[in-house]
Amino acid sequence: MLSIPPPRGPFYVLLLILGFLQFVIALNIPSYDPENSPYLPLFTTACAIVALFTFIWVSILLGFGSSETNNKSILTRCDTHLTSFGLLSFLWLCLGIFLTINAKNECDRHTMICQQLSNCAIMGFLMFLLGMSLVQAFSALLITTSVQPFVLRQS
Repeated sequence: MLSIPPPRGPFYVLLLILGFLQFVIALNIPSYDPENSPYLPLFTTACAIVALFTFIWVSILLGFGSSETNNKSILTRCDTHLTSFGLLSFLWLCLGIFLTINAKNECDRHTMICQQLSNCAIMGFLMFLLGMSLVQAFSALLITTSVQPFVLRQS
């Protein structure tokens, strides 16, 4: 029987797609000139590792978040998802900034990897925005569930 995905499902799927694309693009960025951009291999490797981690972790959270059978697991809790997406958003913001700086340097020198670095930086910022939107959604859910017992009922 096919279950209905939660409302956050499309955000998870977008993060999965972007994580996979980011991993593929980051692995395909060559470092042509290590003398002029010594940190480029470090940033592209870090981007590929974080993208692979994002892909695996979001798929685990999506698998546990949509199952209704195991409600006692820590992976189904709202604060686990909130913390995960907060940390992932911070990582993608940092990587997006680093990749943007490197993309500007490569584009100023008119090298061939300018477009690939720009695509990686844009996808990094998109993953940051998607992660932050999920952080806001889970924060609102936590606030709603923690305040709800204290709301006075009118009869």
